[in-house]
Amino acid sequence: MLFSASDHRHFALTLRLLLSYLGVALLHGLWDAMHGIALVLTLLLTGTPWDYAQLEQGYQPTGLQADVFTVLSWGGLALISVIGIGWLLAVRARARRGERQAGVLWRIPAGRPR
Repeated sequence: MLFSASDHRHFALTLRLLLSYLGVALLHGLWDAMHGIALVLTLLLTGTPWDYAQLEQGYQPTGLQADVFTVLSWGGLALISVIGIGWLLAVRARARRGERQAGVLWRIPAGRPR
């Protein structure tokens, strides 16, 4: 569906392709950063001052902090998954309805030069 505007002679860069790339990159970045995001949110929510040096020295979290971190970490990953799956289902539904995709932003010749 992403490359439907392209053919064997031209690669077409469309708004849909560009937004899809940026959206996937954003979701992937959030997925990779969820451990750190959950850690910062845990420290903020439990009222612990955020001191990176203390974390490097092996700060041991309380039981509450461990529980909050686990919920935020797994909950964040689940939320990112739901967003990705919802986005995929929305794209499929639009394709089935036959909605036109956004116009071509740029055409790049492909194949052998003449």
